[in-house]
Amino acid sequence: AIDRIPFRTNEANALVKALITGNRQDITHETIKAFRDSGASHILALSGLHLGIIYSLVSKALGIIGNSPVAGRIRSSTIVILCGIYTLATGAGDSIVRAFLFIILREAAKLSGRSCDTGTLFFAALVVQLCVNPQSFRSAGFQLSYAAMAGIAFIYPWLKRFWPPSDGNKDGLR
Repeated sequence: AIDRIPFRTNEANALVKALITGNRQDITHETIKAFRDSGASHILALSGLHLGIIYSLVSKALGIIGNSPVAGRIRSSTIVILCGIYTLATGAGDSIVRAFLFIILREAAKLSGRSCDTGTLFFAALVVQLCVNPQSFRSAGFQLSYAAMAGIAFIYPWLKRFWPPSDGNKDGLR
C-alpha cells in the first residue's frame, strides 16, 4: 500500500515504509549513509518512539468521539487493539513491546480513574515484560529502551528542577 502512494520519487516511498514498518530493503545505500553520517540512523530502526507516534495520532483522531465514559472505553479499546496489531505486524521487538505495555497500562489506569506517572508505568511494564519473557533482558533493544525510559522517568525531572526556567519560560526552552 505504501508503494502505491504517489510520492515524487520511489525513495520517498522507501523511506516512509522504513519509518512505519522497519523494512529498509528499498532504501538506497546513499540514503542510509546520509542517516548514519547525520547521527540519525536510529530513526530507521523500529522502536517505542514509532509506536508512541502512532499512539498519539490514534488518540488525537479518536478525540472526535467525545469524552463520555462509553466513548473513553471505546477509545481506549481501539487504541490498544490498533497498537497491538502494529506491535505484532512489526515483529514485536523488545522496545516495541515495552511501548505497547506502557500504552496498555496507561489506558487501563485512565479507565480505572487512577493516576499513572511515568515511573510507575516504567516499573510495571518492566515487571510484566520480564515475567512474560525473562530472556528479553539479554536483548540490546530491551536494555536500551528501558535505559532511555529510565532517563525520561527519573533523570529528566531532576534535571528540570536543577535548571529552573528563566524569563517566564515555564519549560526552560528558548
